[in-house]
Amino acid sequence: MYSFIYITLSALIGWIAWPCHLLPLAIIAPAIIMRSPSRATATLSALAYYLTASSGIPHGAAVFFGHDSTLEGAALWLAAGAINSLPWSVLWHHDSFPRIRTIIALIILAIPPLGLVGWASPLTAAGILFPGFGFAGLALTLWLIVSAIDVGPMMIAALLIASLANVDYTEPSNNIKAIDTHFGGVASGSRDYFSEYQRNLSAIDLASKSKARITVLPETVAGTWTGATAALWKNLATHSSGIIAIGAEKLLPRNGYENGVVLMSKRGYGFFSQRVPVPISMWSPWTKNGARADWFGSGVIRFDGQRIGYFICYEQLLVWPMLITAYNKPGVVLGLANDWWAKDTAIPGIQRMTIQSWARLFGWKMVDATNL
Repeated sequence: MYSFIYITLSALIGWIAWPCHLLPLAIIAPAIIMRSPSRATATLSALAYYLTASSGIPHGAAVFFGHDSTLEGAALWLAAGAINSLPWSVLWHHDSFPRIRTIIALIILAIPPLGLVGWASPLTAAGILFPGFGFAGLALTLWLIVSAIDVGPMMIAALLIASLANVDYTEPSNNIKAIDTHFGGVASGSRDYFSEYQRNLSAIDLASKSKARITVLPETVAGTWTGATAALWKNLATHSSGIIAIGAEKLLPRNGYENGVVLMSKRGYGFFSQRVPVPISMWSPWTKNGARADWFGSGVIRFDGQRIGYFICYEQLLVWPMLITAYNKPGVVLGLANDWWAKDTAIPGIQRMTIQSWARLFGWKMVDATNL
């Protein structure tokens, strides 16, 4: 009976914190897992938390891979949940150093290799709780998480600091414009050049109406970036008073491709690669045609006099890319996503909530553009 209560509470927290967007509630999940009466209950509690937090994956994967792929989508969902649950299962102990074990589990799930599927991290709540505090806010969130294991003065003090931080926080102003699009099934790795041409013309029309310092369009909207694509955008970029950012792909000389963002202005353009493509559907090193990964890339580039950080789709859900980018101190941050396959799920909202929370934590000037 007690085991059922722990598992049910974990599932409810995963659902309410992520699909229902009450992110601070996620900090309680580790306490429930580590205070479970047995290793089996802790494992199932962790699994319940991660599965409900990512409940949109089976439907989204079925749309992405085709309507006959429901079983494959469910398998990916369960496999990712099992990977995220593994550290909690291994580190659980009925009474030995639960706080230290909790910290170790959160770190393991924040960094590669397990960090490559380490979504739904309770650490993401740091931006909601301690906006503008940066890495100190991350440490305070960790303090709050471990304090929840044994509720006492430490937890009360951390909550008081969080309350004061939110009262004093002011959103940074910016002159950045995100343009969401509704181009539908713009799939990574596809090579429909006529559709890409039509889509680029539409994107150019949308971008031409912006007077912002930086204008951002979603992931993959430009399709395969070639000399012909650059020529299409050259006139607008040359006469623009700011920077235009658009998601694109670049074919590699031998095999495979890079997914990334193109930044352009009157001074020229540059292609900058995504660091963490989606495992299996994009990053598949066992095949010749997958996307290249750059797990330890900074995610920050200097372009046209500005330090610009960027997160492309899947990266927005993970802790690791956020920490590397924060360490490299961007002046502005851009989010680009292509969520047409998940538009009927909670995934786009979770993605946006996650990057916004990290932006609040580090005080980033940030916008994010999504294609649905």
